[in-house]
Amino acid sequence: MNQSTLRYGGLVYGVVAVGAATGFGFVGFGEPWIVGTVLAAGATLTAGSVESVVVGPFELGWRGWYAGGVCLLAATAVATPVWQTSVGGFADAEALLFLVTQSIVGLCLLVHAWLVVRRPETLDLTENVDRVIRLPR
Repeated sequence: MNQSTLRYGGLVYGVVAVGAATGFGFVGFGEPWIVGTVLAAGATLTAGSVESVVVGPFELGWRGWYAGGVCLLAATAVATPVWQTSVGGFADAEALLFLVTQSIVGLCLLVHAWLVVRRPETLDLTENVDRVIRLPR
């Protein structure tokens, strides 16, 4: 496995978790936010563990854990209003507003997770400090 595969693994699992949780919500099967949370938590543990072992715990591993955690939040954000709507917990207008708002929140979280794994160098503060300290003489 290369670093690119490992980076995107947690994000892909997170997207699958969001999709599965939302799908369960639309068919009214149980409480989908629990399903989404379990799937995303499993993805977080898997991605973080694999990256830590293969790449090194302080090189890339934390990004997998972080992106997986953000995807967990996205799954919960999207699935909860879908489930509430399917069981008739809200009035129509309120349910639609809640669903749209939470979907936007979930989408923003997924974009944030994608940016973390896509451009990790922007978050590596130690690299920038090393460049400042090692100025040419």
